[in-house]
Amino acid sequence: MMNYRQITTERQFKDATGKSKEEFYQLLSDYEAEFYSKYNQSYEDYVEENVTEPPKFKGLDDSLFFVLFQIKNDLIWGSLGCVFNMAGSTAHDNFDRFSRLLELTLEKKSHAQAKF
Repeated sequence: MMNYRQITTERQFKDATGKSKEEFYQLLSDYEAEFYSKYNQSYEDYVEENVTEPPKFKGLDDSLFFVLFQIKNDLIWGSLGCVFNMAGSTAHDNFDRFSRLLELTLEKKSHAQAKF
């Protein structure tokens, strides 16, 4: 499975996601806060309490990278699944689920910035 932690250069990271590592980690902080706001618990606690099969993403950082990678690269679901070691249908379902979380995150961030 593609692992963003193994990307060694800023250029590669930006090519893969459209974001610098710094931008990624800033967005991740808001993304994690949005998950907590929505489910009233961390992703790890949610998985432990509600998921019966091992999840494809160990943390929200992996899911955010996955979504940003797909937005930037626009692969067909089967190819995206190959890159991230999952079935094409699973890639589609994960993209749908986690891109909605990103959308909520960006909406809240946009509203917060508009207040200033």
